[in-house]
Parts: sequence; structure tokens; C-alpha cells
Amino acid sequence: MGVFSMSRNPINRVVANLLKTNPKEVHGTSNSSFSFYYRQLYMKLFSVFRFEGLPEIQDKDFLQETLFREGVMACFIPNNSAGPILLNGSATGYNMFYHPSQFIIANPVLGNYTLDIGVNCELLDLGHCAGDFYSFEPLVVRYATLLASIDGSLNMTLMNSRVAQVFTSDSNATLKTMQKIYDDVSEGKPAVFVAKGLRDDVELKPYFNNVKNTYIGTELLQDRQTIMNQFLTEIGINNANTQKRERLITAEADSNQGEVKAIVDEVLDRMNICFGKINAMFGTNMSVELNTKVVDVSEGGVNNEPDRGETE
Repeated sequence: MGVFSMSRNPINRVVANLLKTNPKEVHGTSNSSFSFYYRQLYMKLFSVFRFEGLPEIQDKDFLQETLFREGVMACFIPNNSAGPILLNGSATGYNMFYHPSQFIIANPVLGNYTLDIGVNCELLDLGHCAGDFYSFEPLVVRYATLLASIDGSLNMTLMNSRVAQVFTSDSNATLKTMQKIYDDVSEGKPAVFVAKGLRDDVELKPYFNNVKNTYIGTELLQDRQTIMNQFLTEIGINNANTQKRERLITAEADSNQGEVKAIVDEVLDRMNICFGKINAMFGTNMSVELNTKVVDVSEGGVNNEPDRGETE
């Protein structure tokens, strides 16, 4: 097998142009940083929930990715199948509450199905919002875009910080000589000889870029942590007391409890309501719960005990 090359056909060149670094343009969702954060944020989201009692045929990774991205799946028994399975598709029709009454599945292996909700299928969804099924896709895309933008600014400020000093001269010969001297000094040569005239400020005028005044990397790193913590709060992962410069006191941490798990609790309840309907129709025992390793489910919320010797 030959070595893969992105430049062998026009389509690959288009893909390569989208992924390459281009400081003159800003692509919020078409860059490698966005792709990185998009995957990382979804992995953090997956860690919040633990699905139990899924059928042996069910692929859990497919269920998590599809459900959280699209917001809805249908549980049904395919033809010639021994049991139920959850697959994605398209909801259609209306009932009296303007919710869908049918679900259409077109699977390349199992075939095509038009299912009646509550008759031969039940939905697993995250809830309804603004006339549609709720999904985590807009949330993940928003934060992945913000984090990728921070990375772009961080890369730029790091690049700018590498320009430390600039020299000007009216003489090209002087500039070439000084370039050679700079090379010798950078290589660590024990002795470098300079003609006295070259030190005359009339011939060579150095000025220095104040890197410290233009370097904002520290602030960007703090902003990135803040944005990441905001996302973690949205999905219910404990993160208080990890990014503020000053220590959070207990009252401040407690005030954050209204936000932490707000969405997650609603989504969890909705999924278990759906699993209740699925279990009743198909005799299964499926459920979902929070992962206590990353989500604090104890009454009182996020733990924020003061350090020893610290005044509360």
C-alpha cells in the first residue's frame, strides 16, 4: 500500500486547505482545534451518564453519540430480530400535543421502517425545546468554537512573542555584516569580532519590541479554563474552585448549585421516562443514571471544603 497523500486529487486539496494554518482568515468550525475540542467535549459529556440494561445487540457508543447529537432515537424490533434495538431516524406526523406520531428508519443493513410511536416503537429522547427535540450538539459546537478561538489567539501571541528585536540601517553592507555577527553569536562561537564603525548608531539603529506588553498568553490560558469550566457546569461536572485566582469560599460554591446539573437533571429524568415506556413495551430493563465519579449527586452539591489552616 502506497503512502497516503492529501494532494493526489482536487477533493483532498480542498480538505487540506480547510485544515491548514491560515492566519489571514478565521474559520470558527473548520480547523483542527475545533475538531479536537469537539471530540473532547463530547467525551466529557459521555462520562456524565451511565446506561444500564441495554440489549446485547445495542452498541453503546453509537447510542450515546447519536442520542446526544441528534436528540432522539427509536426502540423497535426489526424483522427477523430476536429483540429490540435503538436506532436513529426521522420523526414525522403529529399527535394532539404536536409531538411526532411516527418514526421513519432507513438502515443500510436492517432496511426501511415506518413505525407508529406507542404502537410498535417508543422514542428515547432528551426532551422538547422550541418545537424540536433537544440535543447537546449546539452546546458542544458553541464551546468548541470558543475554545478553538482561544487557541488561535494563543498561537498568535506565542508567534508574536518570538520577535524580540529589530535593527535598521541605511547601509545594506552593514545589515549583512550584522546578520553574520548574529549568526555567529547564536551558534555560540567563543569570539566574535566587530569593526568599530559598525557600533556607530548612525549606521545601525536597533529598537526592541516590548514582548511583555503584547504577550497575553497568561490571560488567554485563564480564559480558556473559564470557558471550559462553563461547559463543565452546563453538563453537571463539578468544577468550582478550580480556576479562580482567589480561593472560593463555601457560600460562593453553594451559590453555583443552581447551575450545576440543571440541564443534566432534566435530561436524565426525561431519558428514564422514555426508558420506562420502552421497558413496558418490550419487557426490557433499560435505564440511565449519573456517573458519581464526575457528578456530585449528594445533597448539598459541589464539595468545596477549605484547606487546612484556611479561614472559612
